[in-house]
Amino acid sequence: QLGFHSAVDTEPCQLMWYYLHLIQRVKRPTEYTVVPFLLGGLMIDADDNVYLLDHELASMRQGRAFIAYFNDNVPKTLIGMERLLTSVEARKKVLDPLRFETLVLGAVYSAYQMRRQTSEDVQQAWGGVLARLANTTLHDLRTNAISN
Repeated sequence: QLGFHSAVDTEPCQLMWYYLHLIQRVKRPTEYTVVPFLLGGLMIDADDNVYLLDHELASMRQGRAFIAYFNDNVPKTLIGMERLLTSVEARKKVLDPLRFETLVLGAVYSAYQMRRQTSEDVQQAWGGVLARLANTTLHDLRTNAISN
């Protein structure tokens, strides 16, 4: 199991929180704000399922909805992330809010997968996916700002 808020992961966490706060100010894709759930800490089990570490948040309806959305919609493999990116990059329109949130959560997941890998090649592959996810979300934010 991997905790997203361990001491080893402090730097990536801080960067991701900043990124998420920036995005939340521009788009609010769902009924909940993802930042409090992420700040409460996440855990990935051996089957790549994501869980909230904060039991109070996990017991709330919004917490359960957040985790269900994360586990059901965010790809957990490099191939799955590549497919998601290919489908999104082929579109020239502004992303719908749920697709946008999937990309943001995919970036969070990719950052931690990159961090937990022991093989440099696999780390670089996850890092490449993370960079593409970040670029795609930032491009969408710019496109959305121009069209509004």
